[in-house]
Amino acid sequence: MNSAHPINVSEPGSDNTILVSTEHGLHGLVDLFGQYAGLAPVRHRGEVTVGVPTNLGSGHLSYLTLPDDIQIGLFHVCCEHETLIRFHEKDAEGVFINAQLTGKMGVRFDETAEYHLLTDGEFICYVESDGVAELSVPARAQISFVHLRLPESYADHFGYLTANTPNSATSCPSKQWAIRKMGSVGMRCLRSMMNLRLNSPTRKFRMYADIYQVLADASRKLERDHQRVDRAVSLTYRDVEQILRAREYLVTQLQQAPSIPVLAKEVGINQQKLKGGFKHLFGTTINQYLRECRLEKARQLMEKGNRNLRDVASQVGYVNQSHFADRFRQQFGMLPRDYLKSFQR
Repeated sequence: MNSAHPINVSEPGSDNTILVSTEHGLHGLVDLFGQYAGLAPVRHRGEVTVGVPTNLGSGHLSYLTLPDDIQIGLFHVCCEHETLIRFHEKDAEGVFINAQLTGKMGVRFDETAEYHLLTDGEFICYVESDGVAELSVPARAQISFVHLRLPESYADHFGYLTANTPNSATSCPSKQWAIRKMGSVGMRCLRSMMNLRLNSPTRKFRMYADIYQVLADASRKLERDHQRVDRAVSLTYRDVEQILRAREYLVTQLQQAPSIPVLAKEVGINQQKLKGGFKHLFGTTINQYLRECRLEKARQLMEKGNRNLRDVASQVGYVNQSHFADRFRQQFGMLPRDYLKSFQR
């Protein structure tokens, strides 16, 4: 295989894990999949799309560069084995955002560090200094996410990310990063980007408009959370790891979520440290975070064809259907039954 880009796809190891590694970021990843499968990528109006090699899984990924040197990767994949996607871009500078639309995956910036879970409706924003990032995609799970790379000039708009960010001080000193829930406007624009027809003559213009809505939403979220951070909260590395485990446990127990005392006991941290540290790290309370996760899961269940609203409410932990409908309207701007109708159209 001849290539100008150093690329590598390993065969499944003893743990059935495949490593996909590239030194040229998104562009290199698209080239890698195309060459590995022996397929020519589809090129249309400056956008490059390639299917996932059949022996790795199914789905596709696209890459394009917009004005202002904004690079976008659109991923919709289902991997046969657990797959590690490792980016190593030399001299990479700028701001990177990974936004998760569906599914869960891990993100880390050091091969020796633990993965940070990224789940439905969340984004991780990080300032890059050495161009190393690794994504862990679970086996046989439908994953949709958008990867954005912004030039260094955009770092000024995320300056509050580099100061007083507990994540950066405790987990990986060479990175400044934060995980947050994307707002409803940002999520709507991300879904719009993912669903735009490839051959649409307005695709690139609409994507350009959507990107700036996403950036505005993410920037507002980070800035607002930064401004209201309680500076008195002091977290050790162990505290951060326990709080991250608490969040991961919470999103796996949406139907019967634990109380805060039970959650604190589960991860081995006192309740006050858990509540204060959770808000410090994620910019929201535990209960608000749980509510947003439940409602996002409910929306996904409806989009996947579940039309029984009582069953949907029950699956995400709501016993009172009117309470569920009211909360859903608050988060998405319409009642569940109206959302079902709009989605069917």
